[in-house]
Amino acid sequence: MKFLKGLQRLLRESQASPQAIANYRQISDAILDRIGEKTTPKTFLGEGNFAEVYWLNSQRKKALKITTDPLDAYALQRVHNKPQRHLVKVYDVFEIVPRKLWGSVVEKLTSLSQSDKQDWDQFWNDLNSYLDSAINELNSFGLSPEFASELVDLIESEQEEGIISVEVPGDPILEALQNWGKELQALNIKIFDLHSGNVMMRRDNYILVDLGYGEVSATRIDKLLPNQDSSAEDEDEEWMTKGKGYYKRRSY
Repeated sequence: MKFLKGLQRLLRESQASPQAIANYRQISDAILDRIGEKTTPKTFLGEGNFAEVYWLNSQRKKALKITTDPLDAYALQRVHNKPQRHLVKVYDVFEIVPRKLWGSVVEKLTSLSQSDKQDWDQFWNDLNSYLDSAINELNSFGLSPEFASELVDLIESEQEEGIISVEVPGDPILEALQNWGKELQALNIKIFDLHSGNVMMRRDNYILVDLGYGEVSATRIDKLLPNQDSSAEDEDEEWMTKGKGYYKRRSY
């Protein structure tokens, strides 16, 4: 029942039509048919401001993500089209309600250990406290391949001058930043939001899982219920196919 209630909530929050909200059970059945599951997911894995994630019953290495965020859906579709080693694996992406709600099947990863989470949180807290210029650069331009290298140089420079006592984090965090920067650039995705809540583990590797806060050009996504199309949605689909411009998520 958790999945059905979550789907209802997201349909309402996405401002889907009253008809779509009323037909949530049919939408749920269509999702299950699309992803090859016979029953609704029983295990709730987590939620954010725009999404909920569930562990699939029969495909135990996969999870279902439902989101109201078009940026996240477009970014995941790009990863699906061109997989990257250090980004979450994406097996399917589909539009549940046109321009309102999206679903995706992604790999189920391991949460950060308490010590890993503390390392990441301490790292970003130190940046916020001592290195405003680095945070401003990240917020303005997104994560780039050069960002981690510049960050190391900046930290070492500040250390030499005795301005900060922050240690350069052991190389796993910086290596992860460099890997993500290269892979996101290859996909033409900009990410502005990095924190421990967006990071999980695949064996010993840090994996970036939430790609929604940033900029990404619109990308064609399969529709779950093609019959929902209207002339207005067809125009939007043409815009999506051509990929003109960017969507940028509102600040809350």
